[in-house]
Amino acid sequence: RWTPQVLETIRRSRVESTFQVAFAIRESETPPRVFLSASGTGRYAAGGGVLDEAAPAGRGFLSSVAAAWEREALRAASERTRVLIARIPTVLDRDAGFLARMAPWWRRGLDPAPWTASDAVPWVHHADLLRMLDLGLEKETLSGPVNFTAPTATNAAEIRDALRAVLGRRPVPIPRRILRAIAGCVIDELGGSREVRPAKLHAIGFTWSVESIGRAIALELGHGEVPSAGADPTPVSPPKPVSPSKPVEPPKPVAAVTPVSPPKPVMRPKPVEVPKPAAPVAPVSPPTPVMPPTPVDPPKP
Repeated sequence: RWTPQVLETIRRSRVESTFQVAFAIRESETPPRVFLSASGTGRYAAGGGVLDEAAPAGRGFLSSVAAAWEREALRAASERTRVLIARIPTVLDRDAGFLARMAPWWRRGLDPAPWTASDAVPWVHHADLLRMLDLGLEKETLSGPVNFTAPTATNAAEIRDALRAVLGRRPVPIPRRILRAIAGCVIDELGGSREVRPAKLHAIGFTWSVESIGRAIALELGHGEVPSAGADPTPVSPPKPVSPSKPVEPPKPVAAVTPVSPPKPVMRPKPVEVPKPAAPVAPVSPPTPVMPPTPVDPPKP
C-alpha cells in the first residue's frame, strides 16, 4: 500500500541519492564521460495530448518526484560530462516489473491495471529498452531527457484484446474504487491517459524490434507466436537451430586387472598348555629342642 512512509521512501531514494551522485561527479577531478539517470513517463500530466520531451511536468506526487529527480541529475552536466535522462514507461518483461505482477491476475480473468479502456498507455519492450540504453551511452549528440518508449502509445482496450488473443480470454477490469482502497490514492496518478512520443529517438532514426503491444504480449506471455490482434505484419523469426554437437567418443575399455590372490588364511596359534600344579611340599618338622647338659657332680673330697 502507498502509505505516506512509502511515498517518502520513494522520494528520498530517487532525489537524495541522485543529488549525492551528481555532487560527486561535479567535485571529481576525473568525472565520467556520460551520466545516465533514470526517470519515468509519470512525470507528464495525464490528459495532455501528445507528449514529447518538451512537454511540462504534472502536479501530482509522481510528477513532482520525477521532476525533482531529473533536476538533481542535470546538476552533473558539464563540458566533460554529458547527462542523459531516460524517461522510462511501463516495461514489458515476463520476469520483472509490471508484467510479472499483472500476469497472475490476468490468467485468473481479472485486470488490476488502473487504466480505463481509452487511456493512452506508454510502454516499451525490454529488448528495445536495452538497445536504447546502449545507444544513449554511445550517442554523443543525445542528451537531456529522452522518452525511452515504443514508437506509439497503446491503450487499455488494446492490451486486453492482446491478452485475449494470447490467454484465451479478456480480463475484466477491477473497479477503480477497489484499487484505491487496496493501494491508496496514488492509484489515480498511475492511471490517466499519457500519449508519450519518443521524438528524440525518431529524430536520430532509431528502429524498434517490437512496435506493437500485441507482439510484445505474445512474446512475453505466449509461445512466440504473433496474435492477430494488433500484431505486426512481420512474423516472429523462429529461433536458430542449434548445430549438432560432435558425438562423444565412447570411453576406451579399461585393461583387465589381474585378479589378486586371496590372502592365505592365518593359522591360529597353538593353545598354551597350562602348567601342571606342583606336588605339595612336605611340611618341615620343627627342630628337636636341645636338652640342657646334665650337671657334673663335684668330686668327692
